[in-house]
Amino acid sequence: MITLHGPSYLYTGEILTKPEVLYINDHHYNEQDRCFYIKQLLDNSTCDPMDHRVVLDHVLIHDDELKDYNLIFYPSLLAKEEKQFNNQHIQPDWHNRSKIFNFI
Repeated sequence: MITLHGPSYLYTGEILTKPEVLYINDHHYNEQDRCFYIKQLLDNSTCDPMDHRVVLDHVLIHDDELKDYNLIFYPSLLAKEEKQFNNQHIQPDWHNRSKIFNFI
């Protein structure tokens, strides 16, 4: 398995010669360069890009650039934050609201 930090990863000519599992931390779009370096890595491999599995740790499906690849969405960060929130056992008192709380 190859782990990459999505927004800071820059493609520098690496060639994947066999099917790999790529685990992408954070989103996979480079805001500064406005491109998907993960796509370049997949496209330049010597094997079929669909043979790779790309595990994304989020659920943001805001683009179609990677729709043709073998993507798995595994939102581990979101799951961890949800678990931490639930473990706090917050019991709201809807009759005594001193502050507005927005779930969105």
